[in-house]
Amino acid sequence: MKIFKSIGKLLAIVVAAAVALVIVAYLLCLGSNGAYLNEDGSYREVTAKHSSNHIMEHPGLEGLGEEILPLGNDLLRKICGPWKLKIMIPFLGKHEETVVDGLNYAIASAENGNSQFISYYDEAAKAADPAKEDTGLLYYKTAEGAPFFVVAPSGGFTMLGVASSSYLYAKQLQEAGYNVFVLEYRVGVYEGEEDKLPAADRAAEDMEAAVAYLIENAEVLGVSSEDYIVLGSSAGGQVTARYCAEQKYTSMGLPAPAACIMLYPANCQRYDYTGCTVPMYITVCEDDPQIDVNGLDTAVEAMNAADLTVSYNKFETGGHSFGIGVGTPAEGWMERALLFVEPYLSD
Repeated sequence: MKIFKSIGKLLAIVVAAAVALVIVAYLLCLGSNGAYLNEDGSYREVTAKHSSNHIMEHPGLEGLGEEILPLGNDLLRKICGPWKLKIMIPFLGKHEETVVDGLNYAIASAENGNSQFISYYDEAAKAADPAKEDTGLLYYKTAEGAPFFVVAPSGGFTMLGVASSSYLYAKQLQEAGYNVFVLEYRVGVYEGEEDKLPAADRAAEDMEAAVAYLIENAEVLGVSSEDYIVLGSSAGGQVTARYCAEQKYTSMGLPAPAACIMLYPANCQRYDYTGCTVPMYITVCEDDPQIDVNGLDTAVEAMNAADLTVSYNKFETGGHSFGIGVGTPAEGWMERALLFVEPYLSD
């Protein structure tokens, strides 16, 4: 009996220690909240030590706070919402500093009036499909009449990965003299759907509607009505691939994109590029665990067979979601991509 009692006490101690460790670990994960404003009324910069809730509820994130972190249900929000942003970095991008820099860029742009939210669906379209209520464009204006980029974020069609890369894409593109629109497209797999292909189709339809709106309102918005480039990463890369391959912009009376830039794009081999004329700039890493790189090779072969101009850039390492590529062999891809684009723009 003494042996059993000793074992029981030992088990109780082990369980208590394990519970204590879990509690300590959870407490160490907790991020700070605090005020959003400085004494002069300006926004304080966010850091990786702030909680996910602090980021998602930030008044400067143009209503996208709820969608930039992968906490899409109530249980996840209750458990992970108080955690430091630092804990969520692996889900957003590989480089903590660039993710935080991107968030602060978006917040500062909103505060300074350098960005605005645009709805590209009218009220009738939203009434017919309530999911379209959650669509729109974040507009970062740079120069009157300049070409514009439409940036399709990543996120696996379950969220919008704007924090992982899109904000920094916008920053770099603005610095290069382009107007930028970050596309907020419909996400989520609808009930009864077996895979994410319908979600990709919906997102591409949203891109078509967004570009149609932008071309129609180019003069009012102060952007070029002829030159635009589509850029997408991961799921967003699939959106741009489908948009260019399907060529529905032709039947809609819209110009073709001057070029398409894709970063670690998903499922490009699903599309037929026959008749497509859009020059393609593609970057991927061979060790990407989330992308079928062999499938992407097949897609590039199909593009070449369709006589497309393709710049296919593969790196041995770098993985997935490398964003602007800091600290990876892909670093500098944005500068190289913009050099690729330049010859295809109007004088």
